[in-house]
Amino acid sequence: MSLSAKKQVFFNKVISPESFNFCNYNILTTSLEGFYHEYTFNNLNFTSLLKLIVKSIVKPAKKVKSNDFNIDKSIILIGGNLRVMKDQNTNFYYSIYFENIINHIGKENVVFLTNNKSDFLNLKESNLNCLRYDDYFSTPKLNVKDILLFTKLLFTYRNIKAKNKFNKNELNWINSSLYLFYCDYLASKEMIKGISIKKYYTISAFYQSGIIFTLKKNQIPIYEFQNGLIFNSHYCLIYPPIVNMVRTKLLTADVFYAVSNFWREIVASGAEFREDQIKTIGFFQYFPKNNLTQNTLKTTILFVSIAIDKQKQAAQISWIKKNHPLIKSHNIHICYKPHPGWEYSKEAKTILYSNIGYFEISENNIYSLIQNCDYVISPYSSVLFEALFFNKKSFSVKISDDLSQNALKIASLSNNLIGTISNIEEIFITKDKSNHKRLEFYSDFNPLVL
Repeated sequence: MSLSAKKQVFFNKVISPESFNFCNYNILTTSLEGFYHEYTFNNLNFTSLLKLIVKSIVKPAKKVKSNDFNIDKSIILIGGNLRVMKDQNTNFYYSIYFENIINHIGKENVVFLTNNKSDFLNLKESNLNCLRYDDYFSTPKLNVKDILLFTKLLFTYRNIKAKNKFNKNELNWINSSLYLFYCDYLASKEMIKGISIKKYYTISAFYQSGIIFTLKKNQIPIYEFQNGLIFNSHYCLIYPPIVNMVRTKLLTADVFYAVSNFWREIVASGAEFREDQIKTIGFFQYFPKNNLTQNTLKTTILFVSIAIDKQKQAAQISWIKKNHPLIKSHNIHICYKPHPGWEYSKEAKTILYSNIGYFEISENNIYSLIQNCDYVISPYSSVLFEALFFNKKSFSVKISDDLSQNALKIASLSNNLIGTISNIEEIFITKDKSNHKRLEFYSDFNPLVL
């Protein structure tokens, strides 16, 4: 079942959104996360609380070494999905999502937060202030307020259980997500000690409810930046009207930055933000000077993979293999860009190392790759829309029956500026479409909105 379908099932079972109220907030989004991913961590009960208390006494948290910078002023903390890459021109690392933003506000005013060890080391190597979130997960000594908070969270879980329609398995998923939420709270509470934070910038706030809870308790405003495509059925956004009654309590951002008015209007159709909370910032992603050399002897097609299970990933590679005769006859070079959330499959490596002459795997900046190709294709990706920003033609690929529905959604959402294809050859016979509406999807970056 897709996450969008699970979202509908979840909200059909929510009879009372107020039953998710916790302290002065509401943990509906936290519960939804556990429901989506069927979490089976430790249970939220007094036994797990006792274990946390004992662990904090027997094995107290060590002093964190990652906080070795000296900042004597309020900073902007930047966390979530950073998409860290190396600039081939300077050999320094940067965040695709936030480089333009820190160039505007000044890197001396910023501290990055990541749970990725390599990102942490690379950002530090590039003289950027950085915290490693994992360092704070050693259990700190629990005080009376922490224990009381746990008790209140357990009471909220019992309310959820009593007033809604979740079955035993679904309740276990929700329960596990609340335990993870509490551990995130303990870690983030330790993390912000000794740092004066005036703002928090992030991508994918949905997966950070423990951190967001801590920041909101400390009256630190949270700003979320758009990540990827947003359909009306988006699993992290666009909540139904029933959520209106608890909107002010939700653990969501205070401001949402959309990349254009087009996406802003879609976000505004959901119940989680007031219209005045949604701002248009434009295409904020960073792309360095393009020093890649384009293959002018062949037609270069950029194939952007999507973050799905390995079976579907293999299906994408198989589609390329099936198109081998057409690729050869049309003198095509395929540049395969793995999704940053997944390692490319063994089958992809097999194709790469078989020296078939038309296939390469690239880890370069996606925007450099877009500029260096003739066409962009993908089963489902925001890159198909981003290609329009660079005046490139893009096509959604109908890989299989289930993924074909996504291709049709893309075509409909783009008003058919993005075509749909079943095989490589259809790229060359599809009627040319004007990209004069490209700024409808990605307007120019406007840092003055910050």
